[in-house]
Amino acid sequence: MKPGTWTEHGAVLTSEPGDVYNAIDPNIIDAHGLKFTFGSYWQGMYQVDLKNATTKASSPPGRHMAGTNGRPAEGGFVYQPKLSPYYYYFFSYGITPLVGATSRPDEGAEYRVLVGRGKSAEGPFHDKDGHELTEDIDPPAGSLVLGSHDNIYAPGGQAVIHDPLSGRDVMVYHYVPNDAEVGGPSYLGINYLDFSNASASNSLGTSPEAAWGMTPTDWSSQSKIPLRVDWKHSYERALWTLIPSDEVLSTILQRLLMLRSRGFNSSWSVVLPPGETYRYTFVPLALEGITITRQPYTARPTRQPVAPNVYLPPYTGFPELACAAHPYIAILAAVAHLRQHEQKLSPEQLQAYSMMEHIRSLWIQLSSKIIDDSVLPSIETPKGNANGSDDSTNTRVKRPRTSSPA
Repeated sequence: MKPGTWTEHGAVLTSEPGDVYNAIDPNIIDAHGLKFTFGSYWQGMYQVDLKNATTKASSPPGRHMAGTNGRPAEGGFVYQPKLSPYYYYFFSYGITPLVGATSRPDEGAEYRVLVGRGKSAEGPFHDKDGHELTEDIDPPAGSLVLGSHDNIYAPGGQAVIHDPLSGRDVMVYHYVPNDAEVGGPSYLGINYLDFSNASASNSLGTSPEAAWGMTPTDWSSQSKIPLRVDWKHSYERALWTLIPSDEVLSTILQRLLMLRSRGFNSSWSVVLPPGETYRYTFVPLALEGITITRQPYTARPTRQPVAPNVYLPPYTGFPELACAAHPYIAILAAVAHLRQHEQKLSPEQLQAYSMMEHIRSLWIQLSSKIIDDSVLPSIETPKGNANGSDDSTNTRVKRPRTSSPA
């Protein structure tokens, strides 16, 4: 980020009067190749594929993602939460107050953040009522994530990231304080996003969870394998992962293939019956030079201290983990972790990775055949004082509540 370290590669995308697209508000996501999302007002927001981040986009406008017919929709942002098979399309809708303005938009016409959900980064994306985001309807397609409230007025211009410290999804945006002078500056807002209910159906009889021997409450961000904080951080950074046993993976894959051969119809067979525990293998991915010291488990306490076991790379003999967390949660994490290190996986790890990718693909097919009355992500609004701050200082930046990474 230092001056002089940047290289000018020229424009990736341009637009002219008369085009159906407006070349602003870029967003890139790497989802089976780079997807470049852009656009504002005009005929909506679009997406094209890029060979790399410095290559000029070809054949614009590409895929129509959201907005249409001059509607005030802009700032499209595609995001996939960790461990989720879904993608979310966030965008701003309405009129943003400008610096120097002499009046504010009519009530209800101001900026707000809407969202839709899809099974691919390329869309289509639908709101919770089933409307595709490209529909020209009133009220506009898109489910409300964040609107004006308390001392927050016209939030928008959003971006979503995964915070490695808290392990949570965070949305950043700009807003104008309700009590501020008209035409004044905007301020930074930061909120946690909660996707834990975004894939859980309220109807157990028709939900994907039922086919897995799960309940809707099992399918949440709390269903992860419980880890100590230091292990959790390195796990989420993909320094290592956990892979279910070969027996469990084979059973899941065979039963999913059987379900697909039946057309994923309503006569459910359980993919994996609930068990007290499942077994997982520890797989180091980027732990070069790290020594692991592990205190062995003893059923009965002893008077004499038990010497710890020391494991050096490649950690031969590291014990399996027995855990009650459902294997599908671990499979999603393992696929994401192994994808980051695909070039250096062993043949056995590549085989497990391929099998888990197949399982994930079949899961998406399965869930697409089921009536899904799921809800979209909710936002946590930190409680603050009257000026919109979380403390008694004069700052206007809204900070997330302190959250333990555990």
